[in-house]
Amino acid sequence: MMSSSFIRPILLLFLIAASCLEASDEKARESHVLNEESAYLRQHAHNPVDWYPYKKHAFELAEKQGKLLFLSIGYSSCHWCHVMKEESFEDKKVASYLNEHFVSVKMDREEFPAIDEVFMTATIILNQGDGGWPNNLLLTPDGLPFLGFTYLPKEELLATLKNMQQAFKQSPEQVNQTATTVKALLEQWAQAKGRRANSNVKNYEKLFFAQAKARLKQLADPDAPGPKFVPYSLLRTILESEASPVEVLEYCYQILRMAAAGGLMDQVGGGFHRYSTDGRYLLPHFEKMLYDNAQMSLLYSLAYQRTQDELFAQIARRTYDFVLEEMTDPQEVFYSSYDARSEGEEGKFYLFSEEELSELLKDPGFLALYQVRKEGNFKPETGPSKQLNLLHLKEAILLPEKRLKQLEQLKNYRSKRVPPFLDKKVQLSWNALMIESLALGAKVLGKPAYLLAAQRAASRLQSSGSYAHIWPYSASSILNLEDLALFSKALLALNDKKASLKLTEKALASFQMESGWLVRTTLEKPLQWLRPVAREDGMLPSGASALLHSLKAHKKSKEWELVSPWYRSLAQRSLTAYASFFPLFSDTAVEKKSETKNKPATRKKDKVVRPVELQSHPLEIRAVASRSQKKIFLKIIIEEDWHINSANPLQDYLIATRLSTSQKGVALGKVKYPEGEELEMGFLDEPLSVYSETIEIEAEIKSGAQNDTITCKLYTQACSDDECLPPETHELKIPVGEVKDR
Repeated sequence: MMSSSFIRPILLLFLIAASCLEASDEKARESHVLNEESAYLRQHAHNPVDWYPYKKHAFELAEKQGKLLFLSIGYSSCHWCHVMKEESFEDKKVASYLNEHFVSVKMDREEFPAIDEVFMTATIILNQGDGGWPNNLLLTPDGLPFLGFTYLPKEELLATLKNMQQAFKQSPEQVNQTATTVKALLEQWAQAKGRRANSNVKNYEKLFFAQAKARLKQLADPDAPGPKFVPYSLLRTILESEASPVEVLEYCYQILRMAAAGGLMDQVGGGFHRYSTDGRYLLPHFEKMLYDNAQMSLLYSLAYQRTQDELFAQIARRTYDFVLEEMTDPQEVFYSSYDARSEGEEGKFYLFSEEELSELLKDPGFLALYQVRKEGNFKPETGPSKQLNLLHLKEAILLPEKRLKQLEQLKNYRSKRVPPFLDKKVQLSWNALMIESLALGAKVLGKPAYLLAAQRAASRLQSSGSYAHIWPYSASSILNLEDLALFSKALLALNDKKASLKLTEKALASFQMESGWLVRTTLEKPLQWLRPVAREDGMLPSGASALLHSLKAHKKSKEWELVSPWYRSLAQRSLTAYASFFPLFSDTAVEKKSETKNKPATRKKDKVVRPVELQSHPLEIRAVASRSQKKIFLKIIIEEDWHINSANPLQDYLIATRLSTSQKGVALGKVKYPEGEELEMGFLDEPLSVYSETIEIEAEIKSGAQNDTITCKLYTQACSDDECLPPETHELKIPVGEVKDR
């Protein structure tokens, strides 16, 4: 009989050997994704699930073994991707079942955006409209989807996997029939078919603005339920169009103000989170994406260009500064995203207790302004409330220097916390959006540093002479239509027409079908068994629309004469194909505009116009516009013992005196306001900045001086020593002509 002292060492050696075998298996599993460039895939490297990257080998293995594929698609900053990873993919029971019965594939949607679109459409078809990330699909051994779902709790996931595995084992023909049906529907979706648009540009515009109004009205309604995403391309189209109706423009401005006031904007550090889970833009999912901030900064720059509202300029600057400070690579290109979570909790980095804010700032006014409460104002989607606050405003306001300094102080305090994970992936298409936005911001806001940042990033991305979706470029990297198209458009914004034209030529040669329609990518089977045409804008502009806008611009330039007849024919083929669906891309639309533009001016000599006058106690307002000088002259006469707030009040809760316009076809340039005078009030600790007696305001007319009248709005709030009147909006129909008397 063996002694116990002899058995123990043998048992110990057995346990060590077993643990080594387990560790060896774990290491083997890790090796499939451990060395991938994608941060998202590397986050799953230590899962017990035997993940394969989205490469041919995984599909070949599934077909060889006759196994179903479990495809899970997400991205590094996705909150629910992390939740599912921790609940299910780190669970040994789930992993054991997946490893035995499936070939499990992880895909980073940011590495394969065109393929992600196909599989997301499959999930939406299978779920009758529902989709999101993580996007999980079951595929037949030959790679066709037959089931799709987003986040599922662990037990529900395991039950689904077992049911589908049993169904495939017992009735493979039924599973294959479902997959064949989904494939047919996807092929129908992918083709350039559908109802053609009305070829009349005027009718098309009328329908577009009617539909836009309905959509924006819902997004601007605080009582309409979330989630709410800012429709970047739609707002951009409206803000750039001279034909946009005033009412539709006002909805755009309202959405931008709501987004700037709520938790969707990081009130402390600047920049925007991905989307709002509620109807008031208060509660976001906290990931910060480069493409969101590129497009939001551009929208606020466009809104400022159109209205000269300093609020929009301030938000644009804070967004640009966030990207340049926190999302810029040492080589001066731009990173992809910040995670929604830090230390395992969504939003933790962005939340504050009332106690720590009081102790740090010692300013009850700040707490009141940003809706801070002792019991907390933040209610997470899941889990209990922790008496924390997400800073937000009741309504967007132009912040005075005092508040900006307090936010900077709070930002420095917050920087000592554990930050969310930063995905340092550099994507050509997203960088192109940021470059284009910076170029516009530099021009509109008068910030040369933004232009320099855009030029440096563009130079770095061009330095190798070749292109791919992920930078630094490699032979194994894919290239998509939107990479070339958006970068071509960005180079146009930098006035590099020659380089832009080369990219449009490369895009046409690489992605154009014989019909003239454009595909997003040219990957081969089994990775890409379907090639949908590029059409509608999504959260990113369509590569097709970006390329066609560039082509239309190039056709008007001198460089176009140097383009070979073959490339000209390719360009015309695509313009013609897309014009059948979207008339604004048609050559006839361009020609009609250019004919009008080139007609000689026949305006007769301007008549002398007198100022419009408006009486509103305690103010008398006079305004007139000079067509030749392209200026509006406005005079405000204020009754004795009364004053109005200046254009830059020292207190952020006061209404600033401000002149703006939202008239179609009219844009104001720089508005010159007088300096305010300081006024001491006995009941306040700090002085007010006010206007009294008579003041004059002068505004440049950037466009619309050809009109006979220009409609502007003047915002004021009047006070005396005894009372303050409600804020007023004075609508002025200002005559335009020769000015002799102001």
